[in-house]
Amino acid sequence: MPKVIKANGKAHKYKNPYNFFTEHSTNFNVLPARLFHPIIYTHLKDFPRSLPQRFDYMKKFFPVSGAMTLMKEEEITLATSKKKSLAIRAAVNLIQRHRHLFRTLLHHMRAKRLSSANSTDLLTMEIPKKPVYIVDWSARKSYVFEAQTLMKDITLRITNHDGFFEDSQPPRNPFTNTPLTQSQMISVWNSISHAGIIVSSAFSLFRKARYCINIFNLENSAFLKLNALKTTMKDPSAYDYVDRMTDFIHFAYESESIDCDTTAFRFAMREYPNHVILLKWRELCYRYYSADILHSGNTARITQIKDYALDDSYDLLDSQVIFTRLFLAHAQANANAQATP
Repeated sequence: MPKVIKANGKAHKYKNPYNFFTEHSTNFNVLPARLFHPIIYTHLKDFPRSLPQRFDYMKKFFPVSGAMTLMKEEEITLATSKKKSLAIRAAVNLIQRHRHLFRTLLHHMRAKRLSSANSTDLLTMEIPKKPVYIVDWSARKSYVFEAQTLMKDITLRITNHDGFFEDSQPPRNPFTNTPLTQSQMISVWNSISHAGIIVSSAFSLFRKARYCINIFNLENSAFLKLNALKTTMKDPSAYDYVDRMTDFIHFAYESESIDCDTTAFRFAMREYPNHVILLKWRELCYRYYSADILHSGNTARITQIKDYALDDSYDLLDSQVIFTRLFLAHAQANANAQATP
């Protein structure tokens, strides 16, 4: 019966390494048979190519600790011989070194056949000073970008949002707009790190999630929601900003039983977005709605922060009069301009 070895929670079946008459081979060994003892060579045909599986395989069938210690040739033929285990491990290390060398040679051969798709960065339109390459082996093309440009594009993609709702997108090749593979993302991370620029916290979290956008969304839901709120609240021209500010201002007046006409506030947000009073309203609005994200599950703390925000808004309730006067003055100026021939 095949042996079942579990690695990373998965079951992998391999034939008994002590069945010397099997024709099974995992193609792990790339070296000729004359380099090894015949019995050692037979065992090497059953070694898995995956590193974690290979480690579990050696630990299970060729342990060093607890193996019998004998002398001479019979150590190689015994299943529990310590010398056999050491010989197997030495052979595996030799094969691994040669596989790495062959992979390096193959990589250089394939790289020589690549054609360059672009020579300048898409954003700066200049030759990149700190180049980062994305290689598409299937198309046999390489793309070059400035490290800072690619870093910004990746950060914007994985922190993408629609208003206050997060909508993360996987990193892409900006030239072709196709999603990057995992190997390409690892290569981009290494290249950006070697370029010496600061890596964004979002990209660091994405790397921690093993470059999986679904895992990234699950593990960093609060971070993405807070980023969506913070970014939207910095854009006075956004519909979601005006809508959220209007709701908060109306609620603040309603909590004090004061009538509120949001028309004047909407006018002020359109014509005077950086007015000092509006900036104070924006700060309180952000503090009010961020409490649900930062303290999720702590109802008492959320209620406390929201109450403090509403209390601080009491000093801004007179702003309705100020903005109403500005609105009426603007309306009167437009009326006079239309009446003038």
